[in-house]
Amino acid sequence: MDIMTQIREGMHVVDADGKDVGKIRDFQAGDGTDEFAVGADEPLAGALEDADLPRHEAQRLSRLGWVKIHKGLFTGDRYLSVEELDRVDDDKVWLRPGIQPK
Repeated sequence: MDIMTQIREGMHVVDADGKDVGKIRDFQAGDGTDEFAVGADEPLAGALEDADLPRHEAQRLSRLGWVKIHKGLFTGDRYLSVEELDRVDDDKVWLRPGIQPK
């Protein structure tokens, strides 16, 4: 089953050791475009349009699919691609080993 269909806003995100790293604030499945089909001037839509990310990173996330993790009031939010997610289990989103949101 596709991991993006199992994710819901507000779910806890944990690292590979089960340590809580935040909650899902927003998410979107990838648009499936080929990485070479998106031009540098291609407009971004939705949440990534206003995200504080380099344009190439926002385009990559748009292609692959992403989750926005809210880590806390003073630490801000972090975007991760679907490639960095391992599974959804026990109503938690688990990150792949070695992935640690900054």
